[in-house]
Amino acid sequence: MTRNFEAYREAFEGLLSIVGYAIKANNNLKILEHLRGLGCGAVVVSGNELRLALHAGFDPSRCIFNGNGKLLEDLVLAAEKGYLLMLTVNLTWKTL
Repeated sequence: MTRNFEAYREAFEGLLSIVGYAIKANNNLKILEHLRGLGCGAVVVSGNELRLALHAGFDPSRCIFNGNGKLLEDLVLAAEKGYLLMLTVNLTWKTL
């Protein structure tokens, strides 16, 4: 994992980028803390993943809260903590 992270970091060196680990891939706290220690960001898709990333000590400004179907309380928490928000909206004729 360390080698993979370092390879990604080197590949994007000099670019405005965040190498982020998808918390849903493995939510083991020790692994998350190790990746955070390397300078990795986090990609979260739920309020629970967001809270886990905060607990693991990830820098919120290096974290992305991604996807659709978010609860308002989770969006508020992400915004208050300084997470980057990347939202996709699925609109149907019913919701329009």
